[in-house]
Amino acid sequence: MPTHRWPLVVVLAAATVAMIWTNGPGWPARDSIFLDFGLSRDSLAAGHWWSLLSHALLHGSWGHGLLNLAGLWVVGSHVCDRHGALFFTAMFGAGVVAGGLAQVVANPTGILIGTSGGVFALVVAAGFLWDDRMIA
Repeated sequence: MPTHRWPLVVVLAAATVAMIWTNGPGWPARDSIFLDFGLSRDSLAAGHWWSLLSHALLHGSWGHGLLNLAGLWVVGSHVCDRHGALFFTAMFGAGVVAGGLAQVVANPTGILIGTSGGVFALVVAAGFLWDDRMIA
């Protein structure tokens, strides 16, 4: 595996561990984990700034997580290969934070989990930067 994919591998590994932690059998603490690490207006008001990033590692089900992580792998590996680890990290991080903040504004009472904002940012970046390449 190319060495410039290390941030992608770190995110995938952390999200996989979190998915096993929250979706494994007999984990009654799942709701408290989502409250502590999911993103919400209340979590930000309480000073839980880490939830701006940690929400991206949590997923509500195996299906939700596997689809998000598959999309992250497909698009993220191409972004890492073409633009490097720093660009991937900046785009993914910006998408996670911006998408999270947009969701907090749009749904002030909800709790956000999932990495869709980061994946979407990578897809948008790929669409704008790869005008010479067909994405299928």
